Amino acid sequence: MTLCPHAASYTYINGDIIGTQEFVETIDACKLKFDNFFMVGRRTNVRWKVDGDEKEEEEENNNNNKNKNSSSSNGSSTYDRYDAAHPSFDFQSHLRTGALFVPNAIDYFTFTKDVLDWSIVPPFVVGRAAYDSWLVDTVYRFQPGSAGVDEVMYSPNINNNANNDDDHDRTHNDVALIDATVTAPVIHQTDDNGDFSWGRQKKTSSSSERNATRELEDTNYNLRLAKWGNSRRKFGKGKTENAPWETLRDEKGRIGVHHREFDLFGE
Repeated sequence: MTLCPHAASYTYINGDIIGTQEFVETIDACKLKFDNFFMVGRRTNVRWKVDGDEKEEEEENNNNNKNKNSSSSNGSSTYDRYDAAHPSFDFQSHLRTGALFVPNAIDYFTFTKDVLDWSIVPPFVVGRAAYDSWLVDTVYRFQPGSAGVDEVMYSPNINNNANNDDDHDRTHNDVALIDATVTAPVIHQTDDNGDFSWGRQKKTSSSSERNATRELEDTNYNLRLAKWGNSRRKFGKGKTENAPWETLRDEKGRIGVHHREFDLFGE
């Protein structure tokens, strides 16, 4: 935001996430409806081929040998179908093999500059546990002047009235928390570290107690920051499903942003 202070929106996305043009189109739809928004979504976990998957590599090599002519004609290699930059990469075919993950594992955020007073965000380690739930829970819960020190370490300057029946169609003064799962599918490249690695390395027989302690400290670092001032805080509204708004496509394939509580199609 410092480097690009006049940008219409900003996006953070984890390095192991793959999206498509649909992601950009969904952001555009959010910008058309709202001045201020915070867009999140669920990921689809797809088992990703990595170096060392010897059994899978052997099976693929056998299949490639059976189809040598077709493979050599397009120059494809064993790993081409896992390379998102390769012309033959098929996002949809990978997506169909995956499974939609839990709503509190959030790997991307798109937002406008004024959704938060960013100076109040704790010094989280991005990519570790808790920071994503803290952000979404904070955007959901707090209005200017309503947060107390018994609730959160800092008081965010946001205004989210999307749950108010009288104000649900206001789009300029409120911050809209939006779930973009349906129209902006993304793939999580799941390797041997699993779905909840949080930066941890795959366990080996040589893993020591010291390494285990270090990993526990790494995992809990953000959690302590997020609970500062209220050790009982549970981030109950820190899930994509808590977003009052969601993106959907109409019968013509156009992306729109709709309130979950109201049927706004056709507006």
